[in-house]
Amino acid sequence: MAPNLFSVVSPSTSSTIRISPSMWTRKKTKKTIQKSHVVYRITWIRANCEVLPSSYIGMTTTKLSRRLTCHLTSGATKSHLLEKHGITITTKCLEENTEMVDMCADVRRLPILQALYIKDIHPKLNVQAYDLQALPSMKRNKGSDIQPTETQSKEEQKSSTNERRPLTREAARILLK
Repeated sequence: MAPNLFSVVSPSTSSTIRISPSMWTRKKTKKTIQKSHVVYRITWIRANCEVLPSSYIGMTTTKLSRRLTCHLTSGATKSHLLEKHGITITTKCLEENTEMVDMCADVRRLPILQALYIKDIHPKLNVQAYDLQALPSMKRNKGSDIQPTETQSKEEQKSSTNERRPLTREAARILLK
């Protein structure tokens, strides 16, 4: 008899049915990559990153596999691999270097969890590209590009806002072609 197999003789027939213990266990849980509402960490341990691993902490309400495909097109992880290592990012590469850090079904708490992990771990790739003022108590630097500087004229300040401007004849011709 093979190891880990049990023989059961069926009363109606004289045949032996072999049942493995794995048939009795509950269905395996979903692979990590198929879970949603997770906080995840991508860690690069290659070449220069072996000594000081570069990591990125993200969160998603969709399946993690779908979110990882978004990293293939743009973002800090793609640019890091391309600039520092000269490697084009692949799905397999992302899946191998991604781990689930936490899960939370509450959509409102998920970004808070992500922020707490970022604050605790200090990943190198989680750098805020744009100045976002989340709390009124947070002061912006004087060099922030969001507030107009004193050296800008009123016209320059006005042109930087998202006001609608009339369509010019040249622009209309291009659109109608």
